[in-house]
Amino acid sequence: MRKSLTLFFMLLSINTYAGEGYLTQDAIVTKVSSTSQNADAFWVWYSSNTDNCSGKIKFQLVNAGTEGVFQRSFTLATTALVSGKKVGIWSYKDDTDCFSGVSIDVY
Repeated sequence: MRKSLTLFFMLLSINTYAGEGYLTQDAIVTKVSSTSQNADAFWVWYSSNTDNCSGKIKFQLVNAGTEGVFQRSFTLATTALVSGKKVGIWSYKDDTDCFSGVSIDVY
């Protein structure tokens, strides 16, 4: 019984939850696509030292919640590409899911 309880609490203490968070930070955008396979989606390619996504993140309308949020993210991605400013890319779904980009901070 004691071993079972110990094992239970050990398993309970393991943090396997992946939640919202930054997919990348301090990244420089190197390329932006306008669609992905004719879907309401686009890709952002970047270089970064804090990278969960091997240099590319997909933004999909379904994850954005509204078309306005989706369009603003595309606008900010292209702005960052042209200006050379750094970005942070956020996911409300999972900070390890590289197909769930939603928000871009340009700084």
